[in-house]
Parts: sequence; C-alpha cells; structure tokens
Amino acid sequence: MTTTIILFKEPPVKGCPKLMYNGPCGGGSGNVCEVTRGECPWVKLYEANPGHELFNKIVLDHGFSIRDYIPKPRKPQSKLLSMINQGRKVLTYEYVTGYNADSKVILKHMQKLAGIYDALNFIDTPLGLPHTDPLALAILAKNLGIETVVQVSCKDKSRNFLVSYILALMLHDIKNMLAITGDWIHLGGDKRAKPVFDLDAIRLVYLVRLLSDLGVDYRGRKIHGGKILHVGVAVNPYFKPLDLEVKRTIRKYLAGAEFLETQPVFDVRVLNEFVKKLLQANIDIPIIPSIIYIDNPEIIPLLENFARVNVPHDYIEAVKRGRDTTIDHLARLAENILSLEHISGIHVLTMGNINVAVELGNRIRKLIS
Repeated sequence: MTTTIILFKEPPVKGCPKLMYNGPCGGGSGNVCEVTRGECPWVKLYEANPGHELFNKIVLDHGFSIRDYIPKPRKPQSKLLSMINQGRKVLTYEYVTGYNADSKVILKHMQKLAGIYDALNFIDTPLGLPHTDPLALAILAKNLGIETVVQVSCKDKSRNFLVSYILALMLHDIKNMLAITGDWIHLGGDKRAKPVFDLDAIRLVYLVRLLSDLGVDYRGRKIHGGKILHVGVAVNPYFKPLDLEVKRTIRKYLAGAEFLETQPVFDVRVLNEFVKKLLQANIDIPIIPSIIYIDNPEIIPLLENFARVNVPHDYIEAVKRGRDTTIDHLARLAENILSLEHISGIHVLTMGNINVAVELGNRIRKLIS
C-alpha cells in the first residue's frame, strides 16, 4: 500500500466546525453534523466524489515541516501491546472520575480494578466536561504497577500544548495513548467555553510518531530523552456511510496508529462488517471493541437520536429489567465479540459504576482465561 501525504494551508472542506483536515469526525453519522445537526460537508463531498484524494491520503497543514516520514510497525514496548502481540486477549476499562480530586477514593478504585483489567484507560474531558487530568491519573496508576492508556483529545489543546503533553507522557514513561479529535466542547452545555481543534486525530497520530520515532516535533525541533509511545485511535463501526469510516481508519493506520478502540458495540454483526472491510483493505491492526453498561433507559434515545446508533431491542429490554439482567446481556455480548476473528480483547465502560465494573470484568475475565 502506497502512502501519500498532501498539504493544505486551510481546512480543505469548508463548513466543518471542528476544522477537520482528515474528516469527517467520528461524532456525526448519516450525513448529520455532531455540532450543527445540519449536513456534514465531509459526507456530502464523499457522496458526490468517493474517489477524491482527501479520502485516500494523509492531509497535513503547512505547520508540519516534516512531511515525508512514513511510520513503520514497531516492536511492542508496552505490556498491553506485548500481550496482544503474543496472541492474548486483553481486557481494559475506561475509568471515569468526573469532578474528583480525592486521591484516597481514586486509589481505592484503581486497586479494585487492577486485579481484573489488563489496563485502565483514562478519559480526556468527554462532552467537553472537565474531568481529572488523565496523565495525573496514569501516574497514580503507574505507581501501583497498573498498565495505562491515556486519552489525548485535540479539542482543548493547541499543537504546542500537545507536544508538551506528549513529552510529559514520555517523561513519566507512559507507554500507551489514544489519540482522539474529541467531542464538540459545547455538548456538555457550557456555550462560553472555547474549542481549539488545532489538529485532528490523524495529524495528532502523525505528530506522536514524529516525536516517538524521530525525536522531532512538527517543525523538526529535536527533543531529548524521547521514548517509545504507542498510539491508538478510536473508530465508529456505526458510522454511515461505513466505507467512509473505513477509509478514515486506513489513513489513521497509515499515519502510524497501532491499535483501534471502538465506540460502544451493541450488535456483533455491525462490528463484524467493519472488521471484514478493514481486512479486505489489508489492514491488520489490533481491534479492541467497547461494550457499555447503561443503568438508565432514558439514555438510550440520546444514543439513537444524537449518536445515531441503532440500539437492539434485547439490550433495551435488559436495561429496563435492571442491573443483573444488563450484566448478563453484556457478558453474552462480550463472549460473542471474542468469538470473532481478529479481535484483540474487550474494552468496558460502566459510566463510573465501579461495582458493576468489578462484576462484569470478572465475568469477562473468565471468558478470556
């Protein structure tokens, strides 16, 4: 597969609120913009011209003076990727703190989860709402001997801040990060907050590989004492048109992504179709599907209407019947996901419910073992 990098001075598609150079983002679907709820200009272009070079090449802006580096596969340096490389299924958990600076509570949670999950994934201001900084949490976890994945979102950070943040990850020898464009910052309800979106996920992945592989930033400035930092990305198997999401995933891989974490999966058939399309494109990359525990049926219409995810009737009924039924349903779903080929594990979300995280995690751990 030939990789080609192209340059644009300004966002190549007008009208995208997130200023995407490698759009569309993963927030919208079915030609509906996450922000405006109007027509997504990227999907509109794709429907008119699916062969356009923007959908097949990595797009950088003129701020990148290093433009000809093609990242290559690397030998795993983290515990998480080493396990995957050995053919072992991994189990990871998305730890949600919210407005929590109580180290005793946080450490207690981490210790509960450590014996069950292979890595804890720390989120970066979902929906634009402040949470405890994921790097600070990763440092606490690392001191307990827990493997971590730090999410790094573009929505609040300039590229200079992103460079500083990546250097901080390296300084603390954090080995895994998840590069995401990020939710629109006003989704949490605060219209006064100002979004940044200086980079998108693909350019962030490329920046990480420059710093980690070559020891230089986007302008070619050398860093000292750099370390291997494995970078993953988020993907949305429910995105429509699906072929456009596959093309975007391919470009993330070409930019240097080393593992994929999906948005929550409710139907194995949806996930299987996405995986098959990646394999047809000769993209062989670790895939960690997510499953989510929901305890409030009122959240489901938001997923269907806003995120445009078709939630199956059996999952809705399980949520209505309560905690135990929902956990049973998710354990069966995890078993079905793990039965698919080219799946590297399961990522669990419980929206901050640690007790459910422990019980569900133990159920899935038995499946993996």
